[in-house]
Amino acid sequence: MKPKNIITIVLILFVLASIVFLVAKELKQKPDALEKGSEQTQKRPGAQIQNQPAENSDGNKTVVYYFRTNVRCVKCKKFESYTQQVIDDQFSGQVKTGELEWKVVNVEEPGNEHFIDDYKLVTKSIILSEVKDGKETKYKNLDKIWVLVDDETAFKNYITNEITEFFVSE
Repeated sequence: MKPKNIITIVLILFVLASIVFLVAKELKQKPDALEKGSEQTQKRPGAQIQNQPAENSDGNKTVVYYFRTNVRCVKCKKFESYTQQVIDDQFSGQVKTGELEWKVVNVEEPGNEHFIDDYKLVTKSIILSEVKDGKETKYKNLDKIWVLVDDETAFKNYITNEITEFFVSE
């Protein structure tokens, strides 16, 4: 075999290996965003909420959680930043009255592991949680964040609409 052919084969194998590596890396960072059933609001009668600060006078509120881990990619940071901006820009009044609460939770910190089971988390997630009289009554996983994260306007509109709809359905 000629040296030119050997070099060509080695280069082709290198390119193929690089492509496989990049695809595997992307799949690891971007799990299936549209898992069956996770977009539906789920009822949770009487589930006790832990680690919550003081509530508004009637004990009812909506908690917007961003669940993260120690490892944070660019998209993960966008989830938090965009959602924080929506809450600051669109729901500051509800935050002041205690009707809405924003919480960033690292599920890898001791004491937070229960959230993985509570909300069936498989990756970074934004969850809306309705709390009545100190107990969670329903929640919704906003799993389209993975699809919309690269379009800031669409992402923010999605978060705004979901929070608004969640308030209306209370």
